[in-house]
Parts: sequence; C-alpha cells; structure tokens
Amino acid sequence: MTAIQITKAQSAIKTLGVDELSALIFRAVPTIKNDLYRKPSSLPPRIVMPGSKKLVWLEGDVLAWLEQCRAVVEKPKAVVHKLNRRF
Repeated sequence: MTAIQITKAQSAIKTLGVDELSALIFRAVPTIKNDLYRKPSSLPPRIVMPGSKKLVWLEGDVLAWLEQCRAVVEKPKAVVHKLNRRF
C-alpha cells in the first residue's frame, strides 16, 4: 500500500465512544459499562488500547454485530381457541 492508500484506509475507520454506542444500540451508558464486566457477550467487541482505559468500538464491528443480532420475525400462527362447552 502506498501512503495515499493508507491514509484513505485510516480515514474510513471510525471509532465510537460509549456515548455513540449507547445511541446506536439504545442502551444507557451505565448499562453498557456494567455489561462490559458482567455480560461482555451482550455487547459488540470493543477495542482495548494499551495504556488506556477509554472505551472504544469500531463502527464497522458494531454494525456487523447489529446485523448478526437481527431476528427473523415470523408471522404468528393462527391460534385455535378451544371452547369449554358443557353439553
């Protein structure tokens, strides 16, 4: 890669802080911080930078995680109600 290609690739990488992640996944910031330690599998993978405690996620990773979480909603089946008839 040339220097121009590297700078274009770097400019395409967007990082998200905990506030931006909160807005994307509709969870409160304290909930995200608790889940980091209690249930890390309930959050997208984060970036751990050496020597820093800052919480950082890559936007592409978050969007891919959201895509994996997408549930296929099936149409509800017709419910058959049995009548309690006493004849």
